[in-house]
Amino acid sequence: QRWALKSQACAFVCWRSTTSELLLIDDARRRATRLLAQSLQRLMRQSEGGAFVWWRRVTAEARASEEARAHAANLFGLALQRCMRQSVQGSYLWWSTTTRDARRLEERRALAMKLFSEALQRCMRRSEGGAFIWWHRVASEARASEEARAHAANLFVQALTRLAHKHTGGCFMLWRRTLRLQDQYRSAARLFGQALWRLARKSASAAFLWWRRSTAIARDAEAQRLRLIEAEQAATTAKQRAAIALERVTRRWARTCVDGSFEWWHRCAAYARASEAAKYRATLQLQRSFSRWAQKSAAGAFLWWRRVVASQKALESERLAKERALAALERVAVRYLRRSVSGSFEVWDRALAIERQRQRGVHLFDVVLRRWARQSVAAAFVRLQREADIQRQLLAAEMRHAAA
Repeated sequence: QRWALKSQACAFVCWRSTTSELLLIDDARRRATRLLAQSLQRLMRQSEGGAFVWWRRVTAEARASEEARAHAANLFGLALQRCMRQSVQGSYLWWSTTTRDARRLEERRALAMKLFSEALQRCMRRSEGGAFIWWHRVASEARASEEARAHAANLFVQALTRLAHKHTGGCFMLWRRTLRLQDQYRSAARLFGQALWRLARKSASAAFLWWRRSTAIARDAEAQRLRLIEAEQAATTAKQRAAIALERVTRRWARTCVDGSFEWWHRCAAYARASEAAKYRATLQLQRSFSRWAQKSAAGAFLWWRRVVASQKALESERLAKERALAALERVAVRYLRRSVSGSFEVWDRALAIERQRQRGVHLFDVVLRRWARQSVAAAFVRLQREADIQRQLLAAEMRHAAA
């Protein structure tokens, strides 16, 4: 060895002889270990305790070797990372190796999952319980994937919507994509319905299942509609009861003070005035529409004329009834007011005011009629007829006053 260390050739010969001896020793050791393991295996197979001890020893060694290998790989990876971070090329090589290993690992995992799924499918097809478990697992995975895909699509649509709201082009693209998706959904639903109809027509059982499904869907829809109607009716009834209760409370509160009574009266009067104005506007609009319609045909004109005549008769009868009611009220008021001097004076003052208003109205109408009568003969005749009617009405009023 001292002589071999003085030159490179001798050092090389010494190293080769040493390594060959070490290799022979390692081979012998491995062979001896293998023979010992085989003899121990034969020994261990003769009893359950020995087999368990052998299995535990083998698993412990395998676990220790796996942990050592993982720890060594981790340390080697850290060392390589430190080395690779010092240069761009080393970093790129490290990234390429890492991605390649990850891709291979993913492919192996996917292949293993595929093989495992095929094995499970073969196993599951042999029994009903296994088939049901397999179907339940596949359905759960499909549902989870659908929910994840729908959630991702929803988030993506929200992001696109926020992006599209910022400019006109994005809004147009989003609108066009929405329309395209709606068309695709409609076409897919139509094709699916057609496929189901074709499948249902081929056998009586499929047709019966299709009919039962359709009736179940229709029954559920009808039950849902009835529940919605009942809920709306209950909500409406509750609102009506609440409104009635609130009105009662408001009335009780309004009766306790003058301000509340005035507010209540003012509110009721405003509501009545608004309803009267709405009715009047609706009547005017309906009358205008009927007038336009009646002017287009003879039958419509006749119907409009008959309706106008009927309404005029009703107004005249209503006017006569009002006049009779006012006359009766006036007689009752006069009888009531005759019992006191102040009441008599009030009646006399009111009668004078009414008479003055009537005389002023008659005078103004007479002036207008005179201006109009100067322009035509027919107007003069109408004016004379009108003066005769006024004189007749004045005479009847004086007779009523005299009777009173």
